[in-house]
Amino acid sequence: MATPEQKLWVEAWRRAGPRLQQVRDAELKSLDENAGLRFLNSQPSADPRQSGMVAFQAWMMRWKALQLQQELQAALRQ
Repeated sequence: MATPEQKLWVEAWRRAGPRLQQVRDAELKSLDENAGLRFLNSQPSADPRQSGMVAFQAWMMRWKALQLQQELQAALRQ
């Protein structure tokens, strides 16, 4: 059996749900499509026939290289 406090908690989240969805939708609409590419120091594919999976794998390799570089720099500072 739920306590009164638990019921209040559930009700608060139920009422907040629609507003949180509005915030989420607004943030998704305002995303810059190329922000991820700039983060990975990449560019959109010039070849529209290129597989999305190939591009994704290339981006993930760049991201992993950035992570490893940051880890190495952190280790060298210690």
